[in-house]
This record gives sequence, C-alpha cells and structure tokens, in this order.
Amino acid sequence: MGLATDECLVEREISPSAPNWRSRERSKIQIMKPPDPARYAFCSYFLSGYLSQGEDADNFPPDEPLGPLFQRYENTFAAALRTLGVSKESLRRRSEFNFDSGDAANLESGIAVLRTVEALRLEGFSNILLVQPTKNGPAADIFCEKGAHRVCCEVKAVTKQGSGRDGFFLEDQLSRAE
Repeated sequence: MGLATDECLVEREISPSAPNWRSRERSKIQIMKPPDPARYAFCSYFLSGYLSQGEDADNFPPDEPLGPLFQRYENTFAAALRTLGVSKESLRRRSEFNFDSGDAANLESGIAVLRTVEALRLEGFSNILLVQPTKNGPAADIFCEKGAHRVCCEVKAVTKQGSGRDGFFLEDQLSRAE
C-alpha cells in the first residue's frame, strides 16, 4: 500500500510588487487520505483529523508504505487503551491525545506516552494511570505501581530529527518482549 494522496490545484495571486504580478501560479498540495476504518479503527479515530491537515513527511514518509505504519500505530493505541482501561473517546478528550491540530510535536509526545504505558506494563508495573495535571502546573504523565512502590513518570519525547534505525521502533521491541 503506497501513500494515499489527492492532488489539488491551488491558484494564488503573486504580490503586485513582483514581476508579472497578474499571472497566477499553480502548485500541487498533497492531502493524505485517512486510514481505512475497517482495517485501522483506532488510527482512523485518532489520526484522521491530523492527516487531513496535510503532509507530515517525518511521521508519515511519502516513500514508506502506510499499511505497516498504520498497523504500528493501531497496535500502540490498542495496547495502551487496554492497559489504561479507558475508552478511545475519553482518551481523545485529553488535549495531549487529540491530534486534530496537525501539530507533529503533539502527535509524537502523545504517542511516546502511550508507548511508555505499554513498556511499563511489560515490565510488570500495575495500576497504570494517566495523571491529570493541575491547571498550568507541572505534573508527571503516568502514575504506576510495582510491588510496594508507587512511581510517577514523566515522558519526554525525542522528536523526529533524523531517520530511525530499522527494527528499533519501540513497539516492535515491545511485541518481541511478550
């Protein structure tokens, strides 16, 4: 499955101070189609608004098939929702998991928290909860327990500054650990 896009022709006037300002310029804008809800229900629910904002070549590389990428996101959403014991609707009501703005940093940090939830579960932590921060106050992202210890975790996401190494997606490592 390749990158699913529509091409749109957009006309815009060139500034009157530019040479030939009355001419019009045509350009192509790539708009990503949302994931198939029948195959990727969680991706469709969480990512359709994000993808409708336009291209994101860092998180959805145009030369990479979307099927495996959507499947990794689908697995991450499913595992985290199961571990947290929350509905997709209640998770999306939290601003850090509503990706409709198209903000790549918000997507990357939200997904990092969900991946960490699953990593903690695999490491034997229980009672894993998302912390509701106080208004404008610092807070941990995740509360969990292991044995007699209560732990608060703050997740810091490293954003896409370069290309990853094959086989080093956290969810790939987590699925091998089970």
